[in-house]
Amino acid sequence: EGQDDRYWRQTYGTEATLLNGAVIGRATDVGTVFYNPAGLADVKDPSILLSGHVYEYEKVAAVGTDPITDEALAVVQGSIRPAPSFFGGTIPWKKLGRHRIGYAVLTRKQGDARNNFRTGGQLDGDLVQLEFLQFNDMNEVWVAPSWAWKATDRLSVGASMFVAVRS
Repeated sequence: EGQDDRYWRQTYGTEATLLNGAVIGRATDVGTVFYNPAGLADVKDPSILLSGHVYEYEKVAAVGTDPITDEALAVVQGSIRPAPSFFGGTIPWKKLGRHRIGYAVLTRKQGDARNNFRTGGQLDGDLVQLEFLQFNDMNEVWVAPSWAWKATDRLSVGASMFVAVRS
């Protein structure tokens, strides 16, 4: 998933949002559940993080040429929608010692595409019409418990076990 679609365009956690996602291996807030679970061992105070109302503008464009009429074609679609959400936290149990437990629920992928194209022309003396319609809605939410263990002051080990729910 490291270089998958939208990885560099989505951020989770306060620090990651402020640094535009440049926190791999460094996150110091609860967003570390996503970026680097071992970093959870260095989160000093138990906390809960809930992202607010943030909106993003996305524009998709495709260009080409009609093979029948040689007419230039362009499809441009723009949308404003809520940005991916994040809810996560740590569980404050002093009995865990050097172990930390965290959790996260985040919107990983969210898409809504509506494309249509219609053209007409002559083909071997007959009138031909072509229509293309595409409707695509997709939502993917990831849920995970996380664990981290601070082995030394400079070494931590951690894991987040994400489960994806896609509709």
